Amino acid sequence: MLSPICLRSFLTVIDTGGFTEAARHLNATQSTISGHIKRLEEQAGHRLMERDRGGSVSLTLQGRELIGYAREILRLDQEARSRLAGTSLTGLVRVGLPDDFASGRGFTQLLADFARQHPDARLEVEVGNRDRLLSALDVQRLDHVLTKQDRAAGGEILARRTVVWMGLTSTTGAVPLIVFPEPCIYRERAIRALEKAGIPWTVAYVSPSLAGILAAVNAGLGVSPLA
Repeated sequence: MLSPICLRSFLTVIDTGGFTEAARHLNATQSTISGHIKRLEEQAGHRLMERDRGGSVSLTLQGRELIGYAREILRLDQEARSRLAGTSLTGLVRVGLPDDFASGRGFTQLLADFARQHPDARLEVEVGNRDRLLSALDVQRLDHVLTKQDRAAGGEILARRTVVWMGLTSTTGAVPLIVFPEPCIYRERAIRALEKAGIPWTVAYVSPSLAGILAAVNAGLGVSPLA
């Protein structure tokens, strides 16, 4: 039998990108997370993850195959607990997300799991930029908002992401930026970093959707700061 606790640690390592972030997210020590992964590998009878000296994590073939099953096992575990405890929600739940969150499989799967676990609740999702979503939260048009912002801006930290440059590796003249419309914390930090380094830049492409950003990156139109 695969332990739900170990499966949760396994998925958290994958979703956060490493053991350090997973430990922080689950409020545990790295040794605890490592222990969960080791026990899960013993239960599965296969090596699931490989770690290099730099701390990067890669999945084995068996590890990649386990992901879908792990999410389904945890979903069923939570659904059973909710039903037995009589804690299924009712009424309307209004959630706001930025486009790059809404486009990711993790968040859409989370929303789908919520809908299955709480069939008597009605879920409404609004996709928009940070200011619009926070304004909607302020006037109680939304119940919950998940968005990207600096730690000092308040709210509860649910996850941390490393932002990297993606796209063109060399250019002459100003760096062509592919960015989301303002306000966007990735855009703000990218421009701040370039100006601090004394590197000229120009906004070459603006898209409100992650699909548009990735299309421009893949076409070689410039670089984009993305998680």
